[in-house]
Amino acid sequence: MTVYQKGCNVDASPLSILSSRFMSRRWLALFRASCAMFLMFTIIIDYTAVGNIPYILYLTHWLSILNLAYFLTSCCALYSFCPAFIKQSAYILNEICIPNNIMVCAMYWVAIHPFIRPGYLTTFRLFRNIADHGLTLALLIVDFTISDTLFIKGHVFWPTIVLTYIPVNAAYTLTHNVGIYRVLTFRDTLSYVFLSVAVLVSLTSFIVISWMGPYLKRSSATESVYGADISI
Repeated sequence: MTVYQKGCNVDASPLSILSSRFMSRRWLALFRASCAMFLMFTIIIDYTAVGNIPYILYLTHWLSILNLAYFLTSCCALYSFCPAFIKQSAYILNEICIPNNIMVCAMYWVAIHPFIRPGYLTTFRLFRNIADHGLTLALLIVDFTISDTLFIKGHVFWPTIVLTYIPVNAAYTLTHNVGIYRVLTFRDTLSYVFLSVAVLVSLTSFIVISWMGPYLKRSSATESVYGADISI
């Protein structure tokens, strides 16, 4: 377990995701299980309400699945019977999910939501958008805050895993001549500016979190998840 001492820095390993200064593991597991149930609910709603474009072609939905995987694995990781690779996966998923959810929320509310045509946003659709582009990020931030989790600076490459979404989007957009996102057509400069800004926001978010975490939690994450003793 990580020990916190006022006025000094103590190294923290990926085991930090298994503990909290504010609650017992039982309550932390209950919180994460509740978040997983909320994610399941939003995924089911989004899947049943999706329009002509397949569910899996939206980056928001990619992240919904990753978010669900994080809360499920991080909940399971709190129990001693949990396999080591689940605990490793939970830590890495956390480093992927938070920066990319910040990016998706920022890009949605700045570059997509303001340009939705009048009359399209029913109360139900607005609820879905707030849940997908607000509440989920809030849950991830609360989880990060109440747990002892810290990002490892050397893991800055993990958030870039969502770059695999770009060729998927491009293939569908260019072959069907239908933009999944209106701002992303892959036929003009604005599309590539949008993508560049999105990547920059994600990486900047990771760097800021990894830099601020030790100051906020009076610890520093220096140990790689690989080779770490993740038994409890």
